[in-house]
This record gives sequence, structure tokens and C-alpha cells, in this order.
Amino acid sequence: MKTILLVCALVAFAAAVPAQLSVSNAMAARVDAQAWRVDRLTKQYQAISDAADAALNSAKEAGDAANHLLKYHLKGSDEWCSSNMARCGQSAQCISHLAFCDGVNDCKNHFDEQPDRCVLPVSVNTTWIGYPAYDHCTQRKPYEMIISITSAPASSVHKVDQLLKVQVDLFSMRGGLKQSASLVGDAYYCKGKQTLVIAPPEDDRLEIVGEFDGVYTDRFTGFIRREMSGDKCAEFRFFKQ
Repeated sequence: MKTILLVCALVAFAAAVPAQLSVSNAMAARVDAQAWRVDRLTKQYQAISDAADAALNSAKEAGDAANHLLKYHLKGSDEWCSSNMARCGQSAQCISHLAFCDGVNDCKNHFDEQPDRCVLPVSVNTTWIGYPAYDHCTQRKPYEMIISITSAPASSVHKVDQLLKVQVDLFSMRGGLKQSASLVGDAYYCKGKQTLVIAPPEDDRLEIVGEFDGVYTDRFTGFIRREMSGDKCAEFRFFKQ
């Protein structure tokens, strides 16, 4: 009887060994598969990281190049040209601001007669609303200023300085109460300098000068300037309505 039990035990052990080996082989295969996946993900992450580093380096190089251009090559007319002169785009040539938009190509690259350069942004019936950046000189200290172009020439072709009529509405606070004033006056727009100049509408001799940046025609920076000295004593940011 003991012999029979021993034989049965040996048979059972012999049958269990292949099953255990099969389980061990399956686990080893799973471990190998997981290791392969981890290795693949690591390589993908490294590739993404390398691409991101390359993109950042390219962006930095592009930014450095742009700063270099802005610093050395894209100077405005005030830095590049003498007084009453304007630059021919990105050319080194300067011409009188009176020569712009007169029907004659004075710039070698014809920049002075380009249609988008000679556009009149302050056309009749346009309205511009401005808010102060600082104000060191006006008596009213307006929190809002509205400039309306009430009159402009019917044809502005080949006219460097465009004569205009304007209405300036000022809104301010005094003693906790809202106050408003409506002023009318003469103005002109110089295409050469891309500047709107409004003659002093009051006897304080403060004129309004709007400077367009040559890129956007729906906004400009407006300065309050002392007529005699030309000193800027207030700044407003205007947007077309």
C-alpha cells in the first residue's frame, strides 16, 4: 500500500512540474513584453524631449534675430532720418515727408507712393475714442476723449497734408460729478509722417498730435503737446469706433 501511495505522489509531482514551468514561462514572457513597452516609451519620450529642445532653441534663435533686426535694421524715421525727413520703408533712403503721396516716386523702392502707405485713416465721419496713459498738463483731466472727423476733402489723391475739421468731446470728473465739453477746431493729417495734428481748441495752447505706427490704421497714440515748445505732457491711446 505504501508503495502505491509513493508511486501516486511521484506521478502527481511529475505532472505538476510542467505546469509550474509553463506558468513561469508565461510570466517571463509578460515581463519581457512590459520591458519592451517601457523601452519603446522611453525612446518616444526622448524623441519628444529632443524635438522640444530643438524647437525652443530655434525659437530663441529666431527671437535673437528679430531683436537684432529691431535694434539695428528696423529703426524708425526719427532714429534713421534727420528732421522733416522720413524713411523709405526699410530702405536706408530718406526723403522729405512732403514728398510722400504726391504722385511722384521719390523713393527708389516706390515706398512713398504705395496705396496702403497713402491711405487716409482719419476720413470724414470716423470717430476715435481715447483713454489716458498719463496727463500732466490738461486742466480738465479727461478720463475719456472722443475725436470725430466732421469734414475732409472729397478727394485726397496726391495731397500730402489733408485739411480736416474735427470735434473733440472731453469727459471728466470734478467734485464727484461728471462733466463734459465739446470743442471744434481745425486739423490736418500729414501722410509723410502719418500724423494727425489738431490745432489747440482752447486758449491753453495745447495741441493734440496723433501718431500712427505705420502698421495699424485703426488706432494711434495721441499726445497733448505744448504748441510753443513741442513738449509732450499727456498721452492717450485712441481706437477707431
